[in-house]
Amino acid sequence: MRSRVSIALILILTFLSICIPANSITFGREVTNGADAYPSVISIWYAANADDDASFICTGTLIEPRVVLTAAHCVLSTGLYFVQYGADQLFDELDLLPVSATWRNPRYSASQMVNDTGLLLLEEEIAGAQTTRLPSAAEIKKILATKGVKYEIVGWGKDQNDEPATYLRKAAVDDQTTFMKKFKGWRNDVWLAVGKWNSKEKVFAGSCNGDSGGPLFATLGNKKIIAGITSWGAEDCETKAPSVYVRLSYYVDNLVNTGIPSLYTNETKQNRSLPKLLSEPKITGTVYPGNVINCEGGVWSENTDKILVKWESDGMAKENYASSERSINSDRANLCCKGFKSERYG
Repeated sequence: MRSRVSIALILILTFLSICIPANSITFGREVTNGADAYPSVISIWYAANADDDASFICTGTLIEPRVVLTAAHCVLSTGLYFVQYGADQLFDELDLLPVSATWRNPRYSASQMVNDTGLLLLEEEIAGAQTTRLPSAAEIKKILATKGVKYEIVGWGKDQNDEPATYLRKAAVDDQTTFMKKFKGWRNDVWLAVGKWNSKEKVFAGSCNGDSGGPLFATLGNKKIIAGITSWGAEDCETKAPSVYVRLSYYVDNLVNTGIPSLYTNETKQNRSLPKLLSEPKITGTVYPGNVINCEGGVWSENTDKILVKWESDGMAKENYASSERSINSDRANLCCKGFKSERYG
């Protein structure tokens, strides 16, 4: 989580306290049927390596059957990424779908909080997936400039009590960009500000700790588009502060013309998914005292960098060897090389 901003934003900080990645929907409503109501709004999970359990970190929007739109600050340069599609609850017993490539806007700045756009490429297309397409820049601008447009934010993050989500959460919000323009350092070209002040409860519905990368939807009549990406907000989720979103109209051409093509290049050159065993390892040679046997490691996918040999035999402690070859000192039944372990983590 980042906590620094540029000097140019010092007056905004006076209002917002401390700016942090905006990760949850506060003072919003639970969506108990998220898989049907917002099928394209997915959760993003991360593990530092293959030995760690994946943890929820961000929200994203499925814009193509293999492509997820999220924030740049959700995309790390190493580690394993997964997404969960079709969930009604964050911890539903559903498969975590592996990500084979990532892209983070190369002009992203954590200190300036600009260019906060990122993409994930799923290893396989989700059959029958419902997506939210990327609108054109002109389409976004036209809708946002029309009177009567309605805004809604959606995410899987924590609530105002710092509690993790059970269900997807949503909140209707208002455009607060005009209010933010009076603060020195405000970038109206790249940011949108939204939020909803409840004067009776004295609370502000918006985004905060837990929903980075999630969508800002803009609806006009029967037409709904994604107009922004959750980027940053106030550390204190209950202050009178709007939430700040990436202004998607500024970045959509870059995403289409550079980001998505780069994903497919990265899949080939920097494959981030776990290696796959294509054919099983096997032992060659006769298991007999005095003989030397070998473990042939089988065939692995091209993104395998390193392999470790692991020997096991029935009725004995596990034996690990760094070599694929070993000598037989006694007649041991059911000796096997227990597969090669890959160490390609991204």
